[in-house]
Amino acid sequence: QPAEEFAGGSGTQEDPFRIATAEHLVLLVQRVNSGAQVTQQEEEGESGEKEEPLFYKDACYLLVNDVDLNDTGAFASWETVAPEFGWTPIGTGESGFSGQFDGGGHSIRGLYLYEYGQERKEAGLFGVVDGGTICNLTLSRSSVTVRNGKEDVAGGLAGLARPGSVLKNCTVEDSVTVTAENGGLAIGGLTGEADSITLQNCKNAAVVSQTGTVSGSLGGLAG
Repeated sequence: QPAEEFAGGSGTQEDPFRIATAEHLVLLVQRVNSGAQVTQQEEEGESGEKEEPLFYKDACYLLVNDVDLNDTGAFASWETVAPEFGWTPIGTGESGFSGQFDGGGHSIRGLYLYEYGQERKEAGLFGVVDGGTICNLTLSRSSVTVRNGKEDVAGGLAGLARPGSVLKNCTVEDSVTVTAENGGLAIGGLTGEADSITLQNCKNAAVVSQTGTVSGSLGGLAG
C-alpha cells in the first residue's frame, strides 16, 4: 500500500521529495502514473502571481535509505515461487518520468516484475523515462521478466528512455536478472530501448537473456 505522503520535501530541486520506504516508492508510482499535479505549487508566490503547476512526473526525488521491496531471503527461488509484492514501473507512455530521481548512493532491492499480456510493455524500475534523470542509484537482488512478445522493452532501471534522458552513477548488480521469454524489441541491463540518451559512469552486471522468437536487440547497458 502507498504511504499517504512522502517523508518530506516539496518536489523542487532545492527541496526534493524524500523517499525512505517501499511505501513511499509505491506512492511515487501512483502519483507519476496518474499524471497528478503537486497541489501546493498552485498557491500564489511572492510576486502575487500563481506559480506554474508542478506535476509529480516532473518533480525531484531523493532516496534517503536503502529500500527493500520484497524479502530477498528466498531470491534464488523467485523463478518458480513469486515473492509477495509485484512491481508497477514508474512512468507510462502517457505520463513518462521527466523529473530527477537521486538515489543518494542507496540501493533498491527486491524488485519483482513479471509482465504477461497481449500488449507491449515497458518494464523496469521505471517504465518510461521521458527526458528525466536517474542518478546515484544501485539496483540489486531483483528480477524483471517480460513475455508479451516482440514489442516488449525491458531494463533493470528503465524499459524505455526517450531523448534527453540521463542515467548517471547507476549500477545494476549481478544479482539482477532481465529476461524476455517470448522475444522482445530491446532488452538491456540498464535500459531496454534508448534513444539519444546520456549514460555516464554506469555499470551493468545483470544477467540479461532472451528466449523464444528473438526479434530485437540485446545488450549489457542498453538493448
